[in-house]
Amino acid sequence: MFSPWCFALLVLVGIGLGESTCVYNSDPDYFVCEDAGSFQNQNDLTCSSYFACYNTTSGYSKVTKTCASGTYFNPSISACDWYYSCPCGDVVEESMIVEAACLEDTGATFECSSDLGTGCFSDPSDPYCQKFVYCYVSRSGKAYSPVKRTCPTGTYFNSSSTDCSCSVDYATSCPCQ
Repeated sequence: MFSPWCFALLVLVGIGLGESTCVYNSDPDYFVCEDAGSFQNQNDLTCSSYFACYNTTSGYSKVTKTCASGTYFNPSISACDWYYSCPCGDVVEESMIVEAACLEDTGATFECSSDLGTGCFSDPSDPYCQKFVYCYVSRSGKAYSPVKRTCPTGTYFNSSSTDCSCSVDYATSCPCQ
């Protein structure tokens, strides 16, 4: 059963070399260091970066590192490798199109007006359906003002019901979920 909570994990099987599996995680904050070492960056379909975790006095610290040109991070040996064939290489072009479509449009604005009235509306700058705009009337009653709001973690703004919801049907219809 699909769960809309926190992150989406996309697994593409049979891409690249025989049994190799391309694993992509759409949540940029999915990885938390729990041990020292080098670990696969599932946000990178090109296999050109990895996470280096260091043990510090305040716990583990994560640094994103880039492999040298011509090498790819091989999770089997936890190192960049000249001979490793990235299993996600065949899906990079398609995923880059999806990734570009799912970037927030920070220039997009929402104009509240008397035609729309007061209430909650989808934020046009957020393709993930987690933000919305609340329109209210100023004390003078003449100006409509927008306030951007964010839904609680694991919920999505549902423009039909104008509230944050964890409805599976709505979460799966959001363009970038």
